[in-house]
Parts: sequence; structure tokens; C-alpha cells
Amino acid sequence: MDVAGTIAVAGTIAVIASVLVLAFQAHSLAAHARVANEVAGVETNRELLAMYGNVHRVLIDHPEVWRHFYDRSPAAPTADEQVRLTVVSEMYADALQVAIETVDRLASYQAYGDPWRAYIEMFVARSSALRSVIRDFPAAWPGLVPFVEAFDASHPVPPADGGERDGGGHRAPGSIG
Repeated sequence: MDVAGTIAVAGTIAVIASVLVLAFQAHSLAAHARVANEVAGVETNRELLAMYGNVHRVLIDHPEVWRHFYDRSPAAPTADEQVRLTVVSEMYADALQVAIETVDRLASYQAYGDPWRAYIEMFVARSSALRSVIRDFPAAWPGLVPFVEAFDASHPVPPADGGERDGGGHRAPGSIG
């Protein structure tokens, strides 16, 4: 074999080795991406648990707010309770919005999509205060709006006093309920 042939063989071997190294690097990169996605799922789950912990702390410290949040109080909330109720509802909406965004956008969390949607549907149904803040500020919680709309469609309420309801029998924006 002459020098040109030797150089051609060496060049071919170098190209093959480069392709193999590139394939190995691509495989390693894909594995790292999967791990990063899993880590993001774990971190998001921790953040969600912390968000719910903060909400539950308020509900534990102020049980009267719990009764109003879950529509279990026959009495209207006091002014202080109403402030806490609104803040707790906003905090809960924030956590639910993060949950729905996470299952929609994070591949490692998509398996939890149906359970999270069921959970959100359940809490939207249980809390008129939660529905109210979502109706009042739909741009803040766009992922929750369809849940409130579905609830409203399946639970039309005829106006008792002729007011504070829209033409579809639903509470007008800004009213509690």
C-alpha cells in the first residue's frame, strides 16, 4: 500500500471514529435531558407541595376561613374573614394554575395530567370563593377558566333576587359564588 492509500484508510478510520463518538455524545445528551426533565418534575412537585402547605397553614390557623372556602358556613364572612378568604382563594388558584401548566408542559409530569385535572375539577366545584377569584381575574389563571366554565355550564343558578347574575344564570363577575 502506498502513502496515499495509507492516508485514505487512516482518514476513513478517523471519520468512522468521529461518527461513533458523535453518536455516543448524542446518546449521552439525550440521557442527560431525560434526567433534567425528571429533576424538573421533582422540583415542581416540591414547589406545589409548598404552595399547598401555605394555603393549608392559613386554613388551619383560621378554621372559619376553611368553612367559608368550602361553602360550609351559613353566615357571611366578616370583613377580616373575607380578606383572608380572597387571599386563600388566590393562593389556591396559583397552586392549581402551576399544577395544570406543569402537566401540560413538563413531559415527566404528563402522566399525572388526569389526576390533577380531576383534583382541580373537584376543588372548583367545592369552593364558590375559588370560582369567584378565577372569574374576576381570568387572565391570572387561564388554565383554570375552562374548569369554572364547565362547572357553570353544568350548574346554572336561577337568580333569586333578579340581580348579580348574567344572562346565562351564572353569577356576574365580581359577585361571590
